[in-house]
Amino acid sequence: MPARREPYISIAKLRGMAFAISTAQAIGCECTGAAVAASLAKQDITLLADAAVPQELRRAWRRRFEGAEASVAIRKNLYEVYPALRMVYDNVLWSALDPHLRVDQTEAQLFALRLNGRPLPGYSPTTLRALCGCPCWQRLGILIMLLRSLDNRFYLERLWLQRKFTHYCVLACARPIHRRFAQLLYPLINELLCSGQLGQIYAWPRDLTAFEQRVSDQAKLGQCLIERGWVRCWDERCVLWLWVLGEPRQGMLIRELLAAPVEQEVERPRRIYTRTGRVLRQQADLRLTFAT
Repeated sequence: MPARREPYISIAKLRGMAFAISTAQAIGCECTGAAVAASLAKQDITLLADAAVPQELRRAWRRRFEGAEASVAIRKNLYEVYPALRMVYDNVLWSALDPHLRVDQTEAQLFALRLNGRPLPGYSPTTLRALCGCPCWQRLGILIMLLRSLDNRFYLERLWLQRKFTHYCVLACARPIHRRFAQLLYPLINELLCSGQLGQIYAWPRDLTAFEQRVSDQAKLGQCLIERGWVRCWDERCVLWLWVLGEPRQGMLIRELLAAPVEQEVERPRRIYTRTGRVLRQQADLRLTFAT
């Protein structure tokens, strides 16, 4: 296989997996090929109500959860019922991960980006807090674009992101439904880093094993938060707690959480609870679009 094709195969596989997972989330079923196939079969008016789910449909969605791309016709049908899926397939992450993307193409996309209808300003802590408010793979592409940009208007953003980027990437893979992303995402980002396209990223893991260990550590901490009742489940609030706990000053709290038995009460910091609630409300009002 030519080396030049390898990243595109990985990007396509990652996009296929993300699309399948997002389809399950849109439907409201388990994130498995069998569950999606069963749900879509129920919506198919050409099938009898008590008919078995077609094996071909089950196999197709199993492959999509492994990274196979849904056809244009399948995507078109899904967009009619679940229009938000279009934003998954067209997410800027897929082009941001392209190691052969030119700097002028990167910056053209950044200049087209609109945050609540307005272009990205120069250095703005408010803008950075909005873009990085709650780590998720859906916004990771924008951050990669900022890091790959050479425009001086985004210089301070790049310095800030270089310190936060590793933890953001880890948390983008921390939820159970996204953990398989790590195997594909790490090599793609590592290639950009090794080719000098992301600058100096702080504390970037030396290899995939180290990256997956970081993901596993955050998964363990997230599960601890759930078991203690600090958060209900692996949702945005849980990931946001992990993002805040990644700050250096929270080290003592993390050690206490992991060391104490579950039955031993550890007081939930009210300041973090209030902060995460405020950020989630702000994120709900955030609109990211691209000018045409």
